[in-house]
Amino acid sequence: MTQSPYLGGAYDIDDNLQALEDPEELSSITDEIDGLKDQAQEALDNMPEHLQETSSSGETLQQYVDDLDEWYNELDSIDIEIDSNLKDGELEDRLEEILNEIKEVGCPL
Repeated sequence: MTQSPYLGGAYDIDDNLQALEDPEELSSITDEIDGLKDQAQEALDNMPEHLQETSSSGETLQQYVDDLDEWYNELDSIDIEIDSNLKDGELEDRLEEILNEIKEVGCPL
């Protein structure tokens, strides 16, 4: 079991990401990442300013925020559009290509 709710949450999201079968569901996963990032940012913002930059807790929270933001941006940049003119075999290949690209972007935490 992880000691950080952010790590546990990120690992749960990554499990959902690895089990993804429909690229259209990617937006719900990126929403989860964004929500977790917002929680970490809020916790960081609620710390006294001098602790945000000098304590290991502050540095760790800032790293979580940065890593979650990067993860979100990587996933958000993936083109999940599927051309409706593709034939069955091409459609399956494109779907597999998209899912593989999504799953390659693993949890950075």
